[in-house]
Amino acid sequence: MEPLDAAKLIEAGYSEDPEGLKQFERRYFIPIVLPLANFVIMSILAVFGIVSEIPVIASFVALFFIGIAIAALMYYSNPLSRFSGLPLKKYRSLVPKTPGRELLYVCPESKTFFRRIHAKPKIKPTVFY
Repeated sequence: MEPLDAAKLIEAGYSEDPEGLKQFERRYFIPIVLPLANFVIMSILAVFGIVSEIPVIASFVALFFIGIAIAALMYYSNPLSRFSGLPLKKYRSLVPKTPGRELLYVCPESKTFFRRIHAKPKIKPTVFY
């Protein structure tokens, strides 16, 4: 994946498209909310003694693996532009807005782009002497 600076895109006449980001994230909302709701409901039922802990543990494990699968799908997916309908080009941001692995999704036809943080930096352990 090639690195690209968002400031250079803006200088070249591109504009940021926040609706494109919302559309991209909306595709993955239901697949993550349903297992999360299942886990919450199972936990509540376990607190009241209606079900044992086994379904709660099973729903947590399913939620964990579904979450990992959805994160991988989001990272490796190639969304379509909401203007041209063509696949967006994906670049790694040279200067991220916030710390982390930021990707830029660019549509050369409509001269729009959006950015998304896919990974936050790992916290380095602090050593106290």
